[in-house]
Amino acid sequence: MATAYLAFSPHTSSEADMDEELLMAILAFVVVGIPALGFTARLALRPIVEAIIRLREAFAPQSAMPSGLQERRLAAIEEELGAIRVQLERLEGTAFVKELRSGPQAPGAHPVG
Repeated sequence: MATAYLAFSPHTSSEADMDEELLMAILAFVVVGIPALGFTARLALRPIVEAIIRLREAFAPQSAMPSGLQERRLAAIEEELGAIRVQLERLEGTAFVKELRSGPQAPGAHPVG
């Protein structure tokens, strides 16, 4: 009768015990091992993720600024550019610039004026 049981059973009793032990080991890993690995990975990766976030914030485009602040800054830059253009036009009309544009003078010659 024992031989009939073995003939129809895909596993012997020692193989069934090994399968059960393997199943218990896998179950223990799933219950304890995976959460432990996840917690360890979280602790290890947290400083890296925070560094990446700080880096992205440092190089974030200025569009993160409120629109009113952007408009005021743009107006100030335009005003400064206008003042620089006025100064440049005033400098171009001076005698110094005219003298520079007239070319080299003979050695020892002094400008009249």
